[in-house]
Amino acid sequence: MKLSSIITINKRALAFLVSLLFLALNNSNAQNATSSPYSRYGIGDISGSSFARNLGMGGLEIGMAVPYMINPGNPAAYSKLYYTTFDIGVKFTQTQLRTSYIEQNTNTASLAYFDFAFPVRPDDWSVGFGLKPYSNVGYNIIDKSVTPFGDTELRTYNGSGGLNSFHIGTGKKLNKKLSGGFDVEYIFGSINNERTVSYLSPFYMNTLDQSSTSIGWFHFTLGAQMLFDSLSLSKSDSIVIYDQKISTLSDSLKNVLASDAAGTNYELKNSINQEIAQAKDVRKKIVDRKKKSEWSLLLGATVSPQADLHGRETRVVSNFRYFDSQATQTLVRDTILYKVGAQGTVVLPLEAGVGFTLRKGNKLQFGVDYSFQQWENFEFLSEPDSLFNSWKIAVGGQYIPNDRAVGGYRNFVAYRLGFHYEQTYLNVGTSKINEIGVSLGFGFPIRKAGTYIHLAIEADQRGSTKVNPIEERFLKFTLGFTINDRWFIKPKYD
Repeated sequence: MKLSSIITINKRALAFLVSLLFLALNNSNAQNATSSPYSRYGIGDISGSSFARNLGMGGLEIGMAVPYMINPGNPAAYSKLYYTTFDIGVKFTQTQLRTSYIEQNTNTASLAYFDFAFPVRPDDWSVGFGLKPYSNVGYNIIDKSVTPFGDTELRTYNGSGGLNSFHIGTGKKLNKKLSGGFDVEYIFGSINNERTVSYLSPFYMNTLDQSSTSIGWFHFTLGAQMLFDSLSLSKSDSIVIYDQKISTLSDSLKNVLASDAAGTNYELKNSINQEIAQAKDVRKKIVDRKKKSEWSLLLGATVSPQADLHGRETRVVSNFRYFDSQATQTLVRDTILYKVGAQGTVVLPLEAGVGFTLRKGNKLQFGVDYSFQQWENFEFLSEPDSLFNSWKIAVGGQYIPNDRAVGGYRNFVAYRLGFHYEQTYLNVGTSKINEIGVSLGFGFPIRKAGTYIHLAIEADQRGSTKVNPIEERFLKFTLGFTINDRWFIKPKYD
């Protein structure tokens, strides 16, 4: 068996084993994707589409495109893909919840994304599909108070579940600089909520309100990217001058040829031709010198129109009483409400974003993204909610010392740094809840195997005890694998 065949088999085996490992991890932690009290609002914590590579740069997506990695944030980036690519990632989160008088620490782990894409025509047209969480719900809130009669009243709020997204997308180059793409995702899942008002005394009647909402329908994203290289961005004055000189000399040569019907003016014609050749030679050297700088600018834009997801709710409200003061045995006395299969609409708002990435070859990269969502239009089962429009800005960059070096592994490692600030759709307390975070990332290539290991470390804070009832601090670790291979290519020699 040939070495190339062995490498291919090993890469595919690695992809399969990694997938099984991460799927098993996800199944074992399916109920632990989040522990945020704020996930009780809307459809829960929005997971976002970023992969480990993007998260290391603050979540940059819209203005990015790489030939050997999938960019989930803009379907137009598929057009840049050169290899068949498999991406998978897992996320670990340490959360600290703080109020003005108490702290709580939790740990969660979950599958972050699972994506596959292949080029129909390399560096022109590609197709991809994948599965990832769309939102997560996971909270457990207890509010204890005392009645005027001195009895303890407990109000508990519990939630679990969330939504997932299975998507299929494609992107194609429309010309040398402009690319377009679209992504169709089916959002599905269920959100479970439970509310209880109870008293430890067996003489009180307690209330239990349980609901489970199944949600599913299609959502669309359109994307575009425009590439500007260092020459098309702005021609230097020297190039413009030489273009004008060549044009003037060419016109002079035409006039000489037209007036010299006998063809006797050899010296003048040779002189003009030499000047034209010299001007073209100098201009070419200027162009080549500018091309060696490898600077390029990629602009991107995305839009996701408002989507009306289909929802179906089952809700049961009942009264119960404890048998004993330890509240260990209950007796259901009456069902106040029993509703099965009630249909409604869950409205996902319009989302749009713009971004750019400035690159110097593969060595240096810097970019900025801005996006917003109209959450004021959000509805849950056809009922409006008190959410606010949100926006987010992400800034980040990447540095690779020398990816063309002969040796030295550190020359090939990608070092990433990022920052993001978000005004969320929540307003709890006396002010809106904002999120701020910094990130650090690394990309470790496995040479000659077409594989990359990505690690992103994020430190985020959402809310503040100064103006909000709960402050959340996160330390997130996202581990991702990118596996590249050449599929669907018929070899010329066997």
